[in-house]
Amino acid sequence: MKQLLLWLGVAFYATGMAQQKGLVGTRAPNVKFEHLINTAQHAYGLQQLKGKEVVLDFWATWCAPCIKSFPPLEELQQKYKGQVQVLAITYEKEERIKTFLSKRKLVLPVALDASGSIAAAFPHRAIQHAVVIDKQGIIQAITTSDQVYSELIAQVLAGKQVELAEKKDDLEFDPSKLLSGDSVADYQVIITPFKAGYPSLSDPLGEGDYMGRRVLAVNV
Repeated sequence: MKQLLLWLGVAFYATGMAQQKGLVGTRAPNVKFEHLINTAQHAYGLQQLKGKEVVLDFWATWCAPCIKSFPPLEELQQKYKGQVQVLAITYEKEERIKTFLSKRKLVLPVALDASGSIAAAFPHRAIQHAVVIDKQGIIQAITTSDQVYSELIAQVLAGKQVELAEKKDDLEFDPSKLLSGDSVADYQVIITPFKAGYPSLSDPLGEGDYMGRRVLAVNV
């Protein structure tokens, strides 16, 4: 295939990549959950949950691993009822979420983040993305949703130090940009090891300058 650029793994040659700054150990901003569904209370701020451990779970209906993590998170919500509040946060529209909820029962409240203000307070590029905040409002863990185990919740409730690597995403990664610096190559293969901070994605069609002549697989 003469016009194909194959990029397997991740290759990113641009300079000035911005990594998410470490947030673990800092005080969580008092974000507002202004549009809650699947719950009796339709709006409140993070400050109103002080005294409880809070888990913010960022997700989307197209994210299969996110949905797979719901049952364990629901079990944690039930096990630590009154001590822990799990909030499922999505940028998707209410109509789509209500259609999803009509097909799958969910006990967690869902915060709609159409403006992106909640996500902006806890910057990330890839989901699953989970933020664990202790009873005093301090961020104790940032990880993927499937890493939020009962042991982690119990550690935070007990005020113990959490030994878990912080998930930090590369906030400037753009798969539509030129990757190799050579836009006229007839054929090119680039393979690199896994790159921490890059989202997991695949694109068989190509975008931007590589439209129709690139197969891209990132961290898959």
